[in-house]
Amino acid sequence: MARQRDAKGRFVADPNKQQKATFDAHQRRAGRAGTRQQEIDWYIDDVLAKISMTLRQRVMIATELVASETVRNISIPVVYSGSTEIRSKPGEYPRADTTLLRKTIFTTIKTDRFGTSGYVGTPQDYGVILELKMNRSFLRRTLNEQRKRIYRILTGPIRR
Repeated sequence: MARQRDAKGRFVADPNKQQKATFDAHQRRAGRAGTRQQEIDWYIDDVLAKISMTLRQRVMIATELVASETVRNISIPVVYSGSTEIRSKPGEYPRADTTLLRKTIFTTIKTDRFGTSGYVGTPQDYGVILELKMNRSFLRRTLNEQRKRIYRILTGPIRR
């Protein structure tokens, strides 16, 4: 049997065979339509739980980033040189003398009806004094320095 060619010399399929195959496929689908049962699964609760957990994990990572960078920033020791000591100046990170401030940096993650929040702080009174009164901010300054990284952590693509 000779195959047909079009005007450009290319082989073409027999239109009758093509139509019959399409017609047969439609008939098979139509025959199954009454026997198959439609089922809808609703996964929105699972998706919302996964997104919520992912957001909590992201806030946890961002909070730990700020805490670890804060600890790193306040780890420069006070320098004792003979009878003089070199301490931090206003605008610098506070220097470590007893390292108690560095050891007491903590993180807390809270989830409530408004969302998930991360907190970084210290229970030491002089941490508040350094932060607010002596112009040796270490928590706010670290947060501002890490703002771009925190934004990437919180808004990056969700991965499984």
